[in-house]
Amino acid sequence: MSRAQSSAELFVLAGGFGTRLQSLDLDVPKALAPVLGKPFLAYLIDNYIDQGITDFKFLLHHQAHLVEQYLDEHFPSEFGCGYQTIVEPIPLGTGGAIAHAVKAFSTTDDFLVVNADTWLSAGVSKILAATSPALGLVEMNEPDRYGVVELDGNLVMSFQEKPETRTGPSFINAGLYYLNPELFRDWDGKNFSIEQRILPNLVAKKQLVGINLDSRFLDIGVPEDYFKLVESVYEGKIEL
Repeated sequence: MSRAQSSAELFVLAGGFGTRLQSLDLDVPKALAPVLGKPFLAYLIDNYIDQGITDFKFLLHHQAHLVEQYLDEHFPSEFGCGYQTIVEPIPLGTGGAIAHAVKAFSTTDDFLVVNADTWLSAGVSKILAATSPALGLVEMNEPDRYGVVELDGNLVMSFQEKPETRTGPSFINAGLYYLNPELFRDWDGKNFSIEQRILPNLVAKKQLVGINLDSRFLDIGVPEDYFKLVESVYEGKIEL
């Protein structure tokens, strides 16, 4: 079976503490939360391989050894796929984790970033066809938990955390980014959030493109959504 392959590296943000899932006593990092006997990360890796990714970079911190052990034992090597891991010495936030990895891997080309607790059925080819920096979007009927992304054409104009007058479907940040390493060259080594620093700066400069991924969006960030995902997969309503 032949598959289209992407030359872009995929940075997987998998270092978070998963504090909102700690009430479930999973005793594993969020990326390894079980879904019908398999870690969520297994579905995520297979999904991005199906979308053409062959070069994975896993950005780790909390219980990093468990993720590394899983990857050592189960990462699929078919289709020429490979991976590397990097462990943050301290929690660096989403932006700091990316900057740390860009420096450590001497990244020079545009690259993709995705959250390890988010599953997107499609979108890699669409966002790679854009000019970086680009932000993947999905349309959602009830976007309150995620906030809303306002567009002018394809240009991202603003992020609204809790829109009070919004009715009908709206675009949300899908957690898939296409970025250039130059955005992180001046990193000072400190913790920071890409959502609070990089993205707003790009919006202010009118440099951030929003791409409708036309994708199913699922995440396991909070217990309610995690259980909903597991139940939907079990009942056959969702196929990962």
